[in-house]
Formats: sequence, C-alpha cells, structure tokens
Amino acid sequence: MFNLSKRERMLFILTVSAVVIWLGQRFIVNPILNIRAGLDSKIESSAVKLEKGKRLIGRETIIKDNYNKIASAAKFSGSEEEETAKFLTEVESTAGSSGIRVNEIKPLPAQKKNLYMKFQCELEVEGEMLQVAGFMKNIRSSNSVFAIEKLTLSAKQSGSNLLRCRIVVSKIAIK
Repeated sequence: MFNLSKRERMLFILTVSAVVIWLGQRFIVNPILNIRAGLDSKIESSAVKLEKGKRLIGRETIIKDNYNKIASAAKFSGSEEEETAKFLTEVESTAGSSGIRVNEIKPLPAQKKNLYMKFQCELEVEGEMLQVAGFMKNIRSSNSVFAIEKLTLSAKQSGSNLLRCRIVVSKIAIK
C-alpha cells in the first residue's frame, strides 16, 4: 500500500475507519434516530388525542343535551323586530329581578351573520354592587345565549354606594 511503513499503514487504516464511522454516524444513524423521535412524538400526541376522545365519547349524552338546550334557547323564531322585543323584555325582566333600576335601554342594530343573528342593547342601570353583580350573574346563567360585551362602572355620587353602569348585552339567535 503506497510503500508505507507498518506504523503509517496502521494510522492510515485508523484514520479512514474514523472518517467512515463519523460519516456513518452523521448521515445514516442520526437521521434514523431523528425520524424515530418524530414518530414517537406523533404517537404520543395521538395517544393523548385518543384519550381525550374517549372521555368525550363517555360524556356524549351530556354534551348533546347541553347542545340541544342551548340550541333551542338560541333558536330564531319570528321576525327580527319580534326577536329584538323579546330580547329587550328578557334583559329588562332580568334587571328587575336583580333589584337594579333601569334608567335607559337602547336597542342596537342587529348584526346579520351567515348562520346567526346577534342582537345587542345598551343599558344604563343603577344599583348597589351586589345587585349589579347579581344582574351580571343572572345574564350569564340565563337560558338564552346572553353575553356582556361591555361594562362601564361609575359611582352615582361620591360617598354613595350606588353605582351607575353602562352595559352592552348581546344575544345570539341561530337562524
């Protein structure tokens, strides 16, 4: 081999072997290990999704019942004016049952979307903190699909425990 001494031949073989091992590690073993790690993570995420799916299947009837309850409460019935009147009546009666005084209730234009309509009204109410909090709780726990979009609180008078609130309440009605 190229007239090399025994020692030089041995060093040449060791060097070539080291380079071959390094190239094999770099271009064969590492890519295989990276692919395996990627597959392991996919398997793990799929297992988590499967467990979540199993839990949801176990609660299927509860979820369907809740969906049907909300869908029936949000069902659009009648004309836009009738729905707006019904919405304003519900909001006003909820305010009355919470013990707050409604100074002003102003319907906002209904927003028409592809699958639903969004009705909104702006309220100006007065009441104590507990009454306002009770009204907000009653709005959120209503059978209808209500949401509080905006809330502005201010004291009616300094030193008074009465609050003046401007609240924008919305309702979703499915067409």
